[in-house]
Amino acid sequence: MTLNLNKTKWLTLPILCFLFGLVSCKESDEQVIENHIDNEPTQDENNESNVSTIPLLESYLKKGLEVKNATVIQRDTNLNSDTVMIESTSTSPANSNYSDTNVQEVGIDEADFVKHYDGYAFSYYDERVYYYLEASPAFADTSIENTSPYKQGIRVFDLNAISNDNNPIVEFPLADELGTVSGLYIHQGENPQLLLLADDWKQGIQLRGYDARLPMSNLIEKMNIHVPGRLLTSRKMDNKLYVVSSFMPIIHAQALDSFIQYPIDEEQKKQNEELIQKVTLKELLPNMNINGNEIPLIDHNSCQIPDDDIIADASLTLISIIDLNDITNISSACLAANSNTTYVSYDALYLSIDSAFYDINGLESEAFSDIYRFKLSDNGPIKAGKQRLNGRVGYNQPFRLSEYQEHLRVITTDNRLDHQLHTLKLTDTEMTRLASLPNAQNPEPIGKPGEDIFGVRFSQDRAYIVTFLCISDKGKFRTLFICEYLKQRITHYQSIQHVLLNKLGITSTPSTLWFLIDENNEAKPLNAKLTNQFIQQYWPENAVTPANEIDAYRFRHTVAQTALNHQDPPLTSQQIDKLMGHSKLGEHYGNDQLLPTHKQTLLSFLNNLPELFKLNNYK
Repeated sequence: MTLNLNKTKWLTLPILCFLFGLVSCKESDEQVIENHIDNEPTQDENNESNVSTIPLLESYLKKGLEVKNATVIQRDTNLNSDTVMIESTSTSPANSNYSDTNVQEVGIDEADFVKHYDGYAFSYYDERVYYYLEASPAFADTSIENTSPYKQGIRVFDLNAISNDNNPIVEFPLADELGTVSGLYIHQGENPQLLLLADDWKQGIQLRGYDARLPMSNLIEKMNIHVPGRLLTSRKMDNKLYVVSSFMPIIHAQALDSFIQYPIDEEQKKQNEELIQKVTLKELLPNMNINGNEIPLIDHNSCQIPDDDIIADASLTLISIIDLNDITNISSACLAANSNTTYVSYDALYLSIDSAFYDINGLESEAFSDIYRFKLSDNGPIKAGKQRLNGRVGYNQPFRLSEYQEHLRVITTDNRLDHQLHTLKLTDTEMTRLASLPNAQNPEPIGKPGEDIFGVRFSQDRAYIVTFLCISDKGKFRTLFICEYLKQRITHYQSIQHVLLNKLGITSTPSTLWFLIDENNEAKPLNAKLTNQFIQQYWPENAVTPANEIDAYRFRHTVAQTALNHQDPPLTSQQIDKLMGHSKLGEHYGNDQLLPTHKQTLLSFLNNLPELFKLNNYK
C-alpha cells in the first residue's frame, strides 16, 4: 500500500501472517522524579514530627519486586527437560563488491556483522553451537552449554586483493564470555576503532573497542565498557554511540542476588519481603564500568515514571550516549517502563510503549501506544513530549515511525487488525497530534479486512505499506506454510465447489474453505467429527491400526515425526515447533521473524511430503 500523505490512495498485497501479544497499563499524567536516593526521614515545615518519604522511583521498583514475590509457585520436582539445538550462524563477505550497512535514516549508522573501512571488510563470525536445556516454566534460569569446538571472532578481508578465493588476510578469535554479539561499528578519525557490541541476559552489555589501523597483527583493545541490562538497540552518529537498554534490578542488581524470583513457600516469600525493605534505591540502580572504573549510569532525579498507576514490573529503559572521542563523557536518560520499539532520527530518539485496557471479563477492549520523544543535545537526551495513540506500534518495529520536516508519522494496529496512520507536529518541547487515517473524510481502511502489516517504509511525504492476510489457529493469528501440491489441490477443490454450487443452486455457504453438502442441499462446515467418520469409513481393513483407533490428529503426529527424522534438509526443533503451531515457543508476531533461508528450509520440507506419502498419484 502506498500512502501519499497529501493524497490518499491504497494498494494492498495479500500474503499470510501471525499476531503479537499484549501488555496492559492505565492512563495517567506523567511524573518526573525529584527525590533523594536514601530513605531518610524528612522534616515537614508544617509538622514538627519527622515523616518518612519514599521516593517515587524507589516505590515503583519495589512494587515491581513485590509483584514478583506475590505468588507462590508449585514446582514439579520431576522435570522432563527437552534439549533444543540452536543453529549457529556465520558471516562471509561478497566475492568482490561490497555495500554499506542498510540503514533506516541517512547519516545514522546501525550495527551489522560486516563493516567496511579503508578498503577492508571486518566480518564477525560465530561457529559455536549451543544446546539449551529447557527447565520448568517456574524456573527463571535456563542452563546453557557450549559443546562445540568452534569459536567466534573477527575476520578481515582485503577488498582490493587480486585473489578471488574469499580467504581472510587475518583472523582474530574472541572470548566466549562476550555473550551474543549484536553487531559491529567503525569509528573513524585519527585513531580509528572497530567497535563490538555484545549482549548477555545476565552479565549485561559489553562494548569493546579495538585498534582498526591496518595492517593488523592482533586485536589491541582500546576500550572496554560494561553496561548492566539487556540491549534493545543501538545507533551511531558522528562520534556518538547511542545505546538503548532494559535494566531489571531483579536480574542485574547485585543487591538482589539472594532474591527468590519464584518462592515456593511462605518462608521464601518472607525472606524476599525482608530483602525488599532492606535494599536501597541506590542499590537498585545500574552502574557502568569504563576500563575498570565503576560510575553511576543514571541520575535518579531525572528518571521519569510514565504513570503512577502503571503495572509495576521493576524495569527501566535506559538511553546512554557515549562520546567515542572521550568515553568518560557519557550522558543518560531513564524511563521507568519497558519499551517495545526504539526509533532514532538525526535530532531525536523515540520510545514506544504498547499497552491496553481490559474489560471485566479480562478481554482487551482498547489497545494504545505511548510515544516518548527525547531530543539529542550536546548535554544528553532531553525529554521533548509524549503522545498516546490508538493501536499498538508493536515489538521492535522502528520502520513504523518516521520523522520528516518537523512531523512524526506513526503506524499502529489494534486487536481487530485495524491500522492507522498518525501524524504528529513536533516542537522543541511537545508533540501534538494533527490527524489520523482513516478518518471521516478518508474512511477507506489501510489494507483489506483481516490483513496485518508485513512492512512499512516512509519516503519523504509518502508511506508504503504492505499488508498480508491472516488466519486464526487456536485463537492466535499465525503464519500458514502451504506446499505447492496442496495449493494446487485447494485450487482444484474450489473449482469443483463452484461448479457444484451452481448446478445445485446453492447461494449460501459457510465462511470456511471446507464444507459438505447434505441431502437437503445445505452447505455444512466440515468439522473434526465428520472428518474422522469419513476416514474410518474408508480406512483399509488390512491396516496395522484398526479403523476405530484412527482420527485426524494422528496424521499431525505423523507429520511431526517425519519432520523430526527428515535429513535433507534437516530441521531444528524450533522449525518443527513452528510447523506444528506450538505457540508456547514463540511463534507469535513480534517474537519470531523468520529469515528467508529458514522459510525456504520449511517450504523445502513441505514440498517433499506429497512424494514421501505417495500423494502425487491423486490428481
